[in-house]
Amino acid sequence: SDSSTNSTGNTPVLERPKVIYNDSTKKYVMWMHIDYSDYSLANAGVAISDNPTGPFKYLGNKRPNSAMSRDMTLYKDDDGKAYLFSSSEENATMYVSLLSNDYLSQSGTYKRNLINQSREAPAVFKYNVKYYMISSACTGWAANEAKYATANSPIGPWTLISNPCVGTNASTTFGGQSTYVLPIDAKNGKFIF
Repeated sequence: SDSSTNSTGNTPVLERPKVIYNDSTKKYVMWMHIDYSDYSLANAGVAISDNPTGPFKYLGNKRPNSAMSRDMTLYKDDDGKAYLFSSSEENATMYVSLLSNDYLSQSGTYKRNLINQSREAPAVFKYNVKYYMISSACTGWAANEAKYATANSPIGPWTLISNPCVGTNASTTFGGQSTYVLPIDAKNGKFIF
């Protein structure tokens, strides 16, 4: 929302901004979770810039595909298509939406994934021909075990597998939560999340 409070006095919340570059429009596109402090809004916002560090022009927010959007991420595939992943349906289901060619809206193509699995904090990457998503369970601010899911396409269907973490405190994702996967040497399977 563009105002500082809503009718119930909630203050705005902006979380998990992600930026990708659109090769066609030559713009950097930021998507982010826009909400109120009571998490009643559950929208996704979008902004654009000529520079990855901004300034970004805020274009507005809405519920993608008329569905809630909370913890989210962006994924840009090798073919230039981009996808918005977001926890929806009170965080019970992960929505994956193909974005329009300019990345500023949803294309209308989307899929409900991990239905009733209650996953949040998605982080997506590709290794060889498989797509991987690391996500967290929904336990409020308490740390929990990460799980990974696989798919043959970014849109899904996604299959939840198990905890990718090993070692001391792996059962609580080392006290953190996924937000992004950084490819270090993707061809050889080296990533940091």
